[in-house]
Amino acid sequence: MGRKVTLVSIVLVFAFAFIVTAQDIGSPVEKIASLKQQLMEIEWVETEARIRLEQLGEQLKPQNIELAVAGIGSTHPEELREYRRKLLTIERDGIQTQLDQLEERRARIKAEIAATEYAAYLKYALPSPTPSPVTFPSEPIEQPVSPKAAQPLTGSVRGTIITKGSDAQSYNITGANLKIKGMAQLIEGSSNDQGEYEFKNLSAGEYTMEVSVEGFKTVSKVVVVRTGETLIEKITLEVAEIKESVTVKSGSEGVRTAKCTTCHQST
Repeated sequence: MGRKVTLVSIVLVFAFAFIVTAQDIGSPVEKIASLKQQLMEIEWVETEARIRLEQLGEQLKPQNIELAVAGIGSTHPEELREYRRKLLTIERDGIQTQLDQLEERRARIKAEIAATEYAAYLKYALPSPTPSPVTFPSEPIEQPVSPKAAQPLTGSVRGTIITKGSDAQSYNITGANLKIKGMAQLIEGSSNDQGEYEFKNLSAGEYTMEVSVEGFKTVSKVVVVRTGETLIEKITLEVAEIKESVTVKSGSEGVRTAKCTTCHQST
């Protein structure tokens, strides 16, 4: 029972350490190093637990229970055997529960590592936010219009595709895939090096615009184009969720799969 109490204490200490680490460590490099250290500690605790689990499996065999109580004088030896069997079973079940919790924590830590690494990638891979992290297309120069000139029968939509980095800065996204679909029109395009896009000569009416980029959630929104007007739409994309599935073997229960989902920062 002393070993069981020790293992429970270690698991609780790891759980507290994980929460403190997630809150206090700001640097992605330091955070990833801390999380990997926790994975190593989980391996150590798990090894100790599995060794004890094997010992309990041997001790629970009827012949070994018989040997363990053979030297104890009693008029009811069957009660002694049953009592020892219950104690060993309780300890075995407790350790198995701890192993299950360790596997779940391992999956969460791995997902946290993946999310932190992806956040660090976004921070360094996206364009620098200085001197102006977000820019809009310059306003077109208005040309004098003759009072008798015919009014245009179409409108346009333009704007910028951006995302928010882990440092709360806004970054333009280049090469975003755009589709705008109306009753009789379907036009595709992409954002330029400044994250800007524009759809011209659109018939007046309601359109559905869809924006997609690998690694980000797809955004779909309804826009209304009016004759002779240019609609400005700034689209903000969120980092897509990172999913991981970890398959483990635990004792006699066979194969277990722990699934975890985490999105870019943070859960």
